[in-house]
Amino acid sequence: MKREEYIKNIISALAEIQAQVGLNNNICLYDINHMAEDFFCGLLNLVYGYKLKNLNHIEKNAKAIDLYDEKNRVSVQVTVQNTAAKIQETIDKFISGERYKKYDRLFFVLLKDKESYNKNFITNGKFEFDKGTDILDIKDFMAEIQKLDTAALKKINVYMTEEIGKRRYRPKSFWACAVILLAFTALAILTMKDSRSAKVEFSEILPFEDAGYYENYDDLPAIEKTKIETWKAFSLLSFVYSDGDKPSVVEKVSCEIQNLEPIHKPSVSLDADIVDNTLKVFAFNDGWGDADALAITSAVVHDYNSSEDLESICQNVHFESNHGLRSSKAVLLAEYALDGAKFQELCAANGGPLYSIEIKINDDMAYSIGFLKYKDGKFYLEYGGMGGHTPSMTLFAVLDVDKRPSAINFTVRNEPNIVNDILRIETVIAPTKSCTVTCKNVFCINGKKYATTEYTAEVYVPVFTDSAIGFTGALTKELAQLDKFDEYQANILIEKYLYNPESIRDIYLSE
Repeated sequence: MKREEYIKNIISALAEIQAQVGLNNNICLYDINHMAEDFFCGLLNLVYGYKLKNLNHIEKNAKAIDLYDEKNRVSVQVTVQNTAAKIQETIDKFISGERYKKYDRLFFVLLKDKESYNKNFITNGKFEFDKGTDILDIKDFMAEIQKLDTAALKKINVYMTEEIGKRRYRPKSFWACAVILLAFTALAILTMKDSRSAKVEFSEILPFEDAGYYENYDDLPAIEKTKIETWKAFSLLSFVYSDGDKPSVVEKVSCEIQNLEPIHKPSVSLDADIVDNTLKVFAFNDGWGDADALAITSAVVHDYNSSEDLESICQNVHFESNHGLRSSKAVLLAEYALDGAKFQELCAANGGPLYSIEIKINDDMAYSIGFLKYKDGKFYLEYGGMGGHTPSMTLFAVLDVDKRPSAINFTVRNEPNIVNDILRIETVIAPTKSCTVTCKNVFCINGKKYATTEYTAEVYVPVFTDSAIGFTGALTKELAQLDKFDEYQANILIEKYLYNPESIRDIYLSE
C-alpha cells in the first residue's frame, strides 16, 4: 500500500512540474526552466546514483549541457524543446565544444512528451548516442522509478514533496521578505520599551527530511501544521521576536510530552550479495515487532522484453527453512548458484544484458534486489543510488521511548541564545524507536515561560543503520562472507550495525 501511495505521489509531482513549466513558458516566463534543472539534477541522482551538479551555476548559459557528473562522465541537457532539430543542434554544440572528451554520455531530459524520432542523430563517431535510451521524458522517468524498491521510492517521494513544497509555499520573492522584515523592524522601533521583551511569534512541526528551511506557514494545510508522519526524527521550528530596547535571553528550551506510544510492528527488508557466483538472499527485520515465518514464493529476472524464473539461470538452489524473524534480526532465505552460460543464453535470446531481480515473499511482498550483470566470468549486482540533502540544526535531543519521559531538555550553551531582533530556534528530536508522540516546546525567555502549539509526530525509526541493509549494505556483505549462516555469529555482526539516534547529530554537525 505504501509503494502504491509513493508512486501516485511521484506521478502527481512530475505532472505538476511538467504543467508548471508549460504554463510559464506559454506566457514567456522562463525562470522556471532553471528551477527544473535543479529539480531533475536531484531526481537523476536519486534514480541512477549519479553525482550531477548544475553547470549553469558555474558557467552561465553553458553550451550543450546543463548538468554534469565528471566522475561518471555523464552530461545532461534539460529542455522544453522536444524537436529532432533541437536535439541535433545540441549534439552539434556538444561536439564543437569537445565535451565528448570529458563526458562519455549526453542524454536529454524533455519537459514535454518526446516525439517519434525516425532518423538517427549524427555524432560523427565522437560518442555513442541512442535515441531510444538517451532521450527521456516524464513517462520514461516513471518507468524507471517503478523498478525501484519501496525504500528508494520513499526517498524519492520525500524529495518530490520537499521540492514541490519549497516552491509552492515559500514567499514569492526576496523583496517580499525584505518588506515584511522592514515593516516589522519599524513597528518594533515605534513600540520599543525600556525593558527586555520577547515572544514566540509562531512555530511549526517539520519532518526530519525537511529540517533546515522555512516554508510560508500560513499557506500550509491545517493538518500539516500540527501532525506529521516522518522517518527517524522530527523538528519543531519556532521564531522568537524581541521588541524591547535591551536584548532578550533564551535561558532554557525543553519539550513537554503529553503522550508517547511505541509503535510495535515488523518491517521486513531483503538484501543480497554475490559470493563466488552464488547469490545469497537475506531477510532483515528493521522494525520493532516480530515478523511471521518467511518463505520465497517466487523469484524472477526480467528486462523490458521478458521475464524468466531465476532458477532457469542457476545450477542449483538451496532454500533455508524459517520459522519467523524477530526484531533486529536477520536470516538467510536462499542461495542461488548462478550459471554464466545459461545467463548469456538468456541475454542472447532477449537482448540483455541487464536484468533486474524481483523476489516475492509469502505471495504478497515483492522486493527488487538490484540488477544482475555478468562480466569476465563473474556475476555482480548493480544498483541505482540514493540522494539526499543536509538540513541545518540548532538544538538536538534523543527521546528515549522506553523510559517514557514527560519532558526532555535541550542544551542551549554554545548556541546564539541572545535575541536582538529575531531568533530562529529549531529543535530536532530523535526517538530511540518507532513511536507516536504528542508534544510542545517550552521556552524560558527573560524569566518567563512561553509554549508552542501541541504537535503530533508519527516517527518510524529503523533498527539498523542506513548502510547496513539495502543495495548490498555493509552488514549484508559481512553476513555473506560467513561460510555457513550461523545465528550466533550473525548476531555478533548485527550488533555493530544497530541504529543509534545520536548519529543524526554526529552526521549533521560534521557537515
